[in-house]
Amino acid sequence: MAKLGAVCVTVLLGASVAQAAPRPSCAMTRLADVPLRDDMGFLSTPGTIHGHTASFIVDTGSQGSLLSPWFARFLELSADPGAQTHVSGTGGSGGIVPNVIVPQLRLGDLSFGPLSMPLGILPSRPNIHPPIEGLLGGDVVGQDVLEFDAPDGRLGFWMSSARESAACDLAPPTVKGLRWQEIRGEMQAHRILLHVQLDGHELVALLDSGARSRIVSRRAAEAIGVTESDLATDPGGTSTGVDGRESVYRWHRFHTLAIGGETETNPVLTVAPIAEPVDMLLGSDWFATHRVWVFYRQGRIFAARVQPTGKHSGG
Repeated sequence: MAKLGAVCVTVLLGASVAQAAPRPSCAMTRLADVPLRDDMGFLSTPGTIHGHTASFIVDTGSQGSLLSPWFARFLELSADPGAQTHVSGTGGSGGIVPNVIVPQLRLGDLSFGPLSMPLGILPSRPNIHPPIEGLLGGDVVGQDVLEFDAPDGRLGFWMSSARESAACDLAPPTVKGLRWQEIRGEMQAHRILLHVQLDGHELVALLDSGARSRIVSRRAAEAIGVTESDLATDPGGTSTGVDGRESVYRWHRFHTLAIGGETETNPVLTVAPIAEPVDMLLGSDWFATHRVWVFYRQGRIFAARVQPTGKHSGG
């Protein structure tokens, strides 16, 4: 009874006070806008090292960045004697690889460096110009605020206020026609983990723009009720990650996928082994239909669904 009384008091007080106006977004400074291509699910942006431009996969699912050995030799980059990196992919460990020192990496008007970057071969990449010679992980793209606008082919880097205040909200700027929704999650080691629901089951999903599709782990699919015999009748194929391991994947139709306040019915998702301690990878096919803001320092993510325009693909 005491609890009911407290609720009644709260309601009465709320009724006697005018509803507060929504707070404006906290001030942010735009640091750079760079092109973002989507080629068959590979999201990439151009970057320049020593005056030579290459394309780099934008990979929010990776803690660190990666450079191709060929490009490092071409640029005559020095080895980093004090660093080696353990490389892993969706299939597991790819072993220990050497690092090189990148004096400066330029993305549009923004510069990073010096950086210690591991060397590794990307097993699959589209044939575009400039060619893809590495990937950019959380050590580069996860320094403050990152804006994905894959439908319109744009990647934005922003500097945010340190924290929210009573006068403003830490949220994306208001855009006519877009309805921002915050997705529950947290940051771990330059990566964002999200809480989603698949067929009514709570899953932890890694925000992974480097994955070409939304991938459900085999163990999570089994826990939901998808059997090996179910998967055996689904179409699929094989793929290879940066770890060099080949894995079998299947495309399976689920009932519902809920991310934030948005629910998709009958989604067809990739089911494959995932070595990461997560249930799902939220890949580039999700980015292709959303505007996304990632506030890395605060561990917050906002998204708004949009219709693809087709401007982002190269050709």
